[in-house]
Amino acid sequence: MSIAIDAVADKRKSSSEWWDRAYFEQGPTSMDKLISKDASWNEIVDSAEQDLVDAFAVGGMNLNNQGDVLEIGCGVGRLSHALARRTRHVFAVDIAPKLLEEARKKQTLANIDYYLLDGQRLVTDELRSALAVSQQQGHALQTVFSYEVLYYVPVPLLKTYFADAFEVLAPGGELVFQLNCEPISARTRVGFKLRDWLYACGITQWRGWPTHPDFRRLVHPAADVCQWLKEIGFEQITSCGSLRQKWFRGVKPA
Repeated sequence: MSIAIDAVADKRKSSSEWWDRAYFEQGPTSMDKLISKDASWNEIVDSAEQDLVDAFAVGGMNLNNQGDVLEIGCGVGRLSHALARRTRHVFAVDIAPKLLEEARKKQTLANIDYYLLDGQRLVTDELRSALAVSQQQGHALQTVFSYEVLYYVPVPLLKTYFADAFEVLAPGGELVFQLNCEPISARTRVGFKLRDWLYACGITQWRGWPTHPDFRRLVHPAADVCQWLKEIGFEQITSCGSLRQKWFRGVKPA
């Protein structure tokens, strides 16, 4: 049992270290390959606006300036700022401490708070306390949101995140997220084999991405994801968009 726990801890540590390092080595392109390496912070935040437009149009997300949002995988706050322009408050979480430090340095809006995850649960004790204070003040967590993050998360942890989201959402609140559900191509599988060989040779990065087997996009079939949401208790579950940009939405019963 202790060996298994140590392995999980090592995986969380390597994940957070790589995400921390990627931003400082690759710049804004580590967040989105279409963003210029020389982009200003305002340009980086503006690039998130189209992503939210897609979430509104395809994902069915419903934000308003009276509700709160929990963002999963905030990085340096690119989407956090775009969300904060439309909501009362954003609670942004990530597993990478240096990215959160950078997010706080770059923060230009007062209605964002950043929290470090432990890689095991979506809601830490610190975050839970903050959400409780907000609720006592009459504010509701209306949306849990994630973009281009959850397809790195294995199924057991993904289900845990869904359950945690269900717990903290206000009645009638929504979970909205995007997954790449496209099947792994034969070419990509060959690439995985090459990365395995490179990793065995001690080469930890290739073309800007880690070679470690844990850093692989996982395929979560849309039908399975919808079933997991239903089992947890979400209603009005929808999925739409292309396989590469599949959006999901589930509503907590009022």
